[in-house]
Amino acid sequence: MKKEPKMSEAFTPTIEREATPEDLNKAKSEFWGKMRKFAGKVPFAKDVVSLYYFITDPGVGLALKGAAIFGLLYFISPVDVVPDTIPLAGLLDDAGVIAGVMSLLGSQLKPYKDRAAEWLKNGATPEK
Repeated sequence: MKKEPKMSEAFTPTIEREATPEDLNKAKSEFWGKMRKFAGKVPFAKDVVSLYYFITDPGVGLALKGAAIFGLLYFISPVDVVPDTIPLAGLLDDAGVIAGVMSLLGSQLKPYKDRAAEWLKNGATPEK
Protein backbone atom coordinates (compact mmCIF):
# COMPACT_ATOMS: atom_id res chain seq x y z
CA MET A 1 0.00 0.00 0.00
CA LYS A 2 1.36 3.42 -1.00
CA LYS A 3 2.13 5.73 1.88
CA GLU A 4 0.59 9.23 1.58
CA PRO A 5 3.07 12.09 2.06
CA LYS A 6 2.78 14.27 5.13
CA MET A 7 1.39 17.77 4.54
CA SER A 8 4.85 19.32 5.08
CA GLU A 9 6.38 16.92 2.54
CA ALA A 10 3.72 17.62 -0.08
CA PHE A 11 4.57 21.33 -0.22
CA THR A 12 8.34 21.17 0.05
CA PRO A 13 9.82 22.96 -2.97
CA THR A 14 12.53 21.18 -4.88
CA ILE A 15 15.22 22.67 -7.03
CA GLU A 16 16.09 20.53 -10.01
CA ARG A 17 19.67 21.78 -10.29
CA GLU A 18 22.26 23.97 -8.62
CA ALA A 19 22.80 27.58 -9.62
CA THR A 20 25.53 28.08 -12.16
CA PRO A 21 27.86 31.02 -12.81
CA GLU A 22 25.73 31.70 -15.91
CA ASP A 23 22.60 31.95 -13.72
CA LEU A 24 24.45 34.38 -11.46
CA ASN A 25 25.59 36.52 -14.40
CA LYS A 26 22.08 36.63 -15.87
CA ALA A 27 20.53 37.67 -12.53
CA LYS A 28 23.16 40.38 -12.05
CA SER A 29 23.00 41.74 -15.60
CA GLU A 30 19.20 41.87 -15.93
CA PHE A 31 18.28 42.97 -12.41
CA TRP A 32 18.43 46.76 -12.70
CA GLY A 33 16.48 46.78 -15.96
CA LYS A 34 13.58 45.07 -14.22
CA MET A 35 13.87 47.33 -11.17
CA ARG A 36 13.76 50.46 -13.34
CA LYS A 37 10.52 49.21 -14.84
CA PHE A 38 8.82 48.08 -11.62
CA ALA A 39 10.51 49.94 -8.72
CA GLY A 40 7.50 52.11 -7.88
CA LYS A 41 5.07 49.20 -8.25
CA VAL A 42 6.93 46.60 -6.21
CA PRO A 43 6.07 46.73 -2.50
CA PHE A 44 8.80 44.16 -1.90
CA ALA A 45 11.54 46.25 -3.56
CA LYS A 46 13.72 46.25 -0.43
CA ASP A 47 13.68 42.45 -0.34
CA VAL A 48 14.55 42.13 -4.02
CA VAL A 49 17.41 44.62 -3.71
CA SER A 50 18.63 42.76 -0.60
CA LEU A 51 18.82 39.57 -2.63
CA TYR A 52 20.69 41.40 -5.40
CA TYR A 53 23.28 42.67 -2.92
CA PHE A 54 23.55 39.16 -1.46
CA ILE A 55 24.30 37.54 -4.83
CA THR A 56 26.86 40.22 -5.73
CA ASP A 57 28.84 39.77 -2.51
CA PRO A 58 32.07 37.97 -3.47
CA GLY A 59 32.34 36.69 0.11
CA VAL A 60 29.23 34.52 -0.30
CA GLY A 61 29.71 31.19 -2.08
CA LEU A 62 27.73 30.24 -5.17
CA ALA A 63 26.02 27.31 -3.44
CA LEU A 64 24.64 29.64 -0.74
CA LYS A 65 23.55 32.16 -3.36
CA GLY A 66 21.49 29.53 -5.23
CA ALA A 67 18.04 30.25 -3.78
CA ALA A 68 18.55 34.01 -4.11
CA ILE A 69 19.68 33.63 -7.72
CA PHE A 70 16.66 31.54 -8.67
CA GLY A 71 14.33 33.93 -6.82
CA LEU A 72 15.76 36.89 -8.72
CA LEU A 73 15.63 35.03 -12.04
CA TYR A 74 11.93 34.36 -11.38
CA PHE A 75 11.40 38.05 -10.60
CA ILE A 76 13.32 39.11 -13.72
CA SER A 77 11.64 36.63 -16.06
CA PRO A 78 8.72 37.98 -18.11
CA VAL A 79 7.40 34.40 -18.27
CA ASP A 80 6.08 33.16 -14.94
CA VAL A 81 2.88 31.80 -13.40
CA VAL A 82 1.07 35.15 -13.55
CA PRO A 83 2.47 37.50 -16.23
CA ASP A 84 3.82 40.78 -14.84
CA THR A 85 1.77 42.71 -17.40
CA ILE A 86 -1.42 41.98 -15.42
CA PRO A 87 -1.83 44.93 -13.02
CA LEU A 88 -1.31 44.01 -9.35
CA ALA A 89 -1.89 40.27 -9.82
CA GLY A 90 1.15 40.02 -12.09
CA LEU A 91 3.53 40.67 -9.22
CA LEU A 92 1.79 38.50 -6.60
CA ASP A 93 3.53 35.32 -7.67
CA ASP A 94 6.86 37.17 -7.72
CA ALA A 95 6.15 38.42 -4.19
CA GLY A 96 5.48 34.87 -3.03
CA VAL A 97 8.72 33.55 -4.48
CA ILE A 98 10.74 36.43 -3.03
CA ALA A 99 9.09 36.00 0.40
CA GLY A 100 9.97 32.31 0.35
CA VAL A 101 13.61 33.03 -0.47
CA MET A 102 13.79 35.74 2.20
CA SER A 103 12.40 33.29 4.74
CA LEU A 104 14.81 30.57 3.67
CA LEU A 105 17.89 32.78 3.95
CA GLY A 106 16.64 34.56 7.09
CA SER A 107 19.19 36.35 9.24
CA GLN A 108 21.96 35.86 6.66
CA LEU A 109 20.37 38.75 4.76
CA LYS A 110 20.50 41.32 7.59
CA PRO A 111 23.46 43.36 6.26
CA TYR A 112 21.99 43.28 2.76
CA LYS A 113 18.59 44.45 4.01
CA ASP A 114 20.28 47.41 5.69
CA ARG A 115 22.07 48.27 2.46
CA ALA A 116 18.83 47.95 0.47
CA ALA A 117 17.04 50.25 2.93
CA GLU A 118 19.79 52.82 2.40
CA TRP A 119 19.43 52.41 -1.37
CA LEU A 120 15.68 53.10 -1.16
CA LYS A 121 16.22 56.05 1.17
CA ASN A 122 18.67 57.63 -1.27
CA GLY A 123 16.24 57.75 -4.17
CA ALA A 124 16.26 54.20 -5.52
CA THR A 125 18.39 54.77 -8.59
CA PRO A 126 20.06 51.80 -10.28
CA GLU A 127 23.66 51.17 -9.38
CA LYS A 128 26.35 50.46 -11.91
